[in-house]
Amino acid sequence: MFFSGVYVLADKPWVLAVADNTLATATRESRAAGQRPHYLVFRTWYGGDLRGGIAALRLLARARFPKVTWMCNAPAEVAMLRSLGQRAIFCHHNLFCNENVFDIQPNPVEYDAIYIARLDPYKRIWLARDIPKLRIVTANPKDAIRLKDWGCNHANVNQEFMEYTAIAREISKSCCGLALSKKEGGMLATTEYLLCGKPVITTPSLGGREYWLDSSNSLNITDSAPDIASAVRLVGNSTWDSNTIRQSALIRLQCQRGILLEYLEKLTKQMKRPAASQMDADWLYQQFVLVKDMQRFLTTSR
Repeated sequence: MFFSGVYVLADKPWVLAVADNTLATATRESRAAGQRPHYLVFRTWYGGDLRGGIAALRLLARARFPKVTWMCNAPAEVAMLRSLGQRAIFCHHNLFCNENVFDIQPNPVEYDAIYIARLDPYKRIWLARDIPKLRIVTANPKDAIRLKDWGCNHANVNQEFMEYTAIAREISKSCCGLALSKKEGGMLATTEYLLCGKPVITTPSLGGREYWLDSSNSLNITDSAPDIASAVRLVGNSTWDSNTIRQSALIRLQCQRGILLEYLEKLTKQMKRPAASQMDADWLYQQFVLVKDMQRFLTTSR
């Protein structure tokens, strides 16, 4: 959802949360409706270096310089954007994960590990090649031919697009979740694993997923396929408290939503729903509008 529309968080004035790669389309639709919202723009790729900062400015130019606040997954991104004269705060996009869908389920374990990942090189799926019972859930299953080149042809990969409820069920049937990229964005799957009560095997990375991880819910492993397979075996032979893992994720989730709410209160005194405890997954879902419906929504909702 996050990458196909906007979250309408306030209407007096309009405040819309949007992924950075959707910003230009969203601003076009808003202008067509005669509106100029304040956009809370969530970074979808690490931008804590100068290259990332310049990329943000280019996105801004492509969108014809709307009023924005950059919502960043890592403190380095905040520092970089502020150095370029931009409004930016630390507010992790994984706050949009659905804790009601991704929950602990009592399903029998079938897989040593699951990796929710695009079949693209940046995900470094080849680092999972030594895991015997590997489950891969991907948004681009048509590219499964790549798994042979990466030594992961043995993996059980979905053949069609999967809904969130089905993905949550597959997580519940796995011992742990994998996070193997060296650089990306905040990685939604990291939080989804944790909400399902599963520990995470991660490699050092840039992008912001480390916010959700600590020694009680993850193992940080070197970029080595044998070491990652060993870590997966260790998890399988150890006892991890699913409820503790989930509760820790929920605390971080509420913290990030609290940051979002606090910032919204600075922008508008007429929130759509002011109680912090009510900014849960269901409330956020109700605020979502597809890009293709934005013009009609902004025109008829005033």
